Amino acid sequence: MADTTAAAEPLLRLENLDVYYGAIHALRGVSVTVAPGEIVTLIGANGAGKSTLLRAASGLVRARSGRVVFAGQDVTRLGASGIVGRGLVHCPEGRRIFANMTVRENLELGAYLRRDRDEIARDMEHALTLSRACASGSGRAREPFPAANSRCSPWDGPC
Repeated sequence: MADTTAAAEPLLRLENLDVYYGAIHALRGVSVTVAPGEIVTLIGANGAGKSTLLRAASGLVRARSGRVVFAGQDVTRLGASGIVGRGLVHCPEGRRIFANMTVRENLELGAYLRRDRDEIARDMEHALTLSRACASGSGRAREPFPAANSRCSPWDGPC
């Protein structure tokens, strides 16, 4: 019997992206498709273009050619703020980004575009509970939200 279910529209499609840094051609015709619920990893040596690809997808760098399609919408020319508004965000690794901010301040910044105050408060309390559990005994109360830390993620519960 043939499968009659239609294949799900990809959540993210990066099509033939070319990215330059000045005269340096950093990405050449790179394409990636991510289906809803799928986990995709980018593996490569330093300088291979992994971060550049993610920065192009999120609008932090502009591709000279190619397309970025997120949730069925072409977001190639929107820029980072327009892409964030549609739900695609870039979360850089490490703790260097807003290290001088408290966990609460980082979370408030992350909820900047949201307007559902009651849900924000619930999410904030949940995240802070996880953060406290991860930081207990570590003496690092001002650490940014530990989801970026491989020791703890919001999906695993307390560390």
